[in-house]
Amino acid sequence: MNIQFNRILCFIPMMVLSFFISGAFANDLGSPVETRKMVSTDYNDLVNRALPRYENIKLQQRFESIVRKFPNGLDTLKIRSLNDLEKVLTLKSQRTPARLKVQKLKDMTYEVNPVVGKLEFVRDVKQPMRLSKKVGLQKMSELKRIHGGILKKMGIAEDQIFFKQTSLLMSQSETNPNLGPVKKTSPVVVGITTDVIRAIDGILIEGNSVKLTTFSNNDVDLLTVKWPRFRFAPSIRSYKLKNRDNLKHLIAEKVHSIIGNSRGKVKMAVVLLPVGEGDNLTMVPAMKVAVTAVDSGEGVVFYENLLDQDLNLESDIIDSDSGGSRRM
Repeated sequence: MNIQFNRILCFIPMMVLSFFISGAFANDLGSPVETRKMVSTDYNDLVNRALPRYENIKLQQRFESIVRKFPNGLDTLKIRSLNDLEKVLTLKSQRTPARLKVQKLKDMTYEVNPVVGKLEFVRDVKQPMRLSKKVGLQKMSELKRIHGGILKKMGIAEDQIFFKQTSLLMSQSETNPNLGPVKKTSPVVVGITTDVIRAIDGILIEGNSVKLTTFSNNDVDLLTVKWPRFRFAPSIRSYKLKNRDNLKHLIAEKVHSIIGNSRGKVKMAVVLLPVGEGDNLTMVPAMKVAVTAVDSGEGVVFYENLLDQDLNLESDIIDSDSGGSRRM
């Protein structure tokens, strides 16, 4: 008998992990759409064309407006303990002492770290759903509502949601091509997932996201939340931005060090970058730059300080799930 291999046909979270793929930054905070596929050996031209078209004064005013609106920061996540998470996910209460942050049971594990706004929940699913696409779409409508209710209970406020999408996860099996003609099964729905990206005043907060996935008859079998308290770094004295020509020069130097004289692609977006850790986690305005060396396929993501003052961006940076290498 031929051995069967399963492969996931549709996995939307990959789109969420990179705003460049999602196209969500098709505005003045991201690279112009027409530059997304541009390939060149001229790194100065790549950077010049890919730099977002925001106006310095207007963007500075947006940052200042956020400071005025949230002078003491913003923390809407309501989950502070394992008991809180159990209530939101309607799990059996384990009456866990508040000091404990991780619960490991026979069929599930969950963790709560309110200091950095991190939640994780994983259920051991013995038999995932296997639905036709038609039935899966009907199920998706129901779970979209359920997932949305869980987001609200957790404190994931609508005015902080930059992107939200519920999608089908589909799988297809095929026989081993080394053992004869390949035979494929019909694609089936094995899960339904909702992905959320966070922003403040339309400015993406790097690495802040939520994923809820259902593989069975439960409401949620997998939950990952990165939603820390938002506050700007206290070391910021002014939100005056770097001169655009100076910014392009700094970025071009780094791009050249990555691709040299080979063919490359460059994409950028303005983000709020979390730096530090624990109670010291704060945000700074930065330009996220994704550089791809076309011939090798290797990619690097780095960040450039947007403000016209020195900031220690080389301190610890949270994992942004951006993919590829990362450096400052």
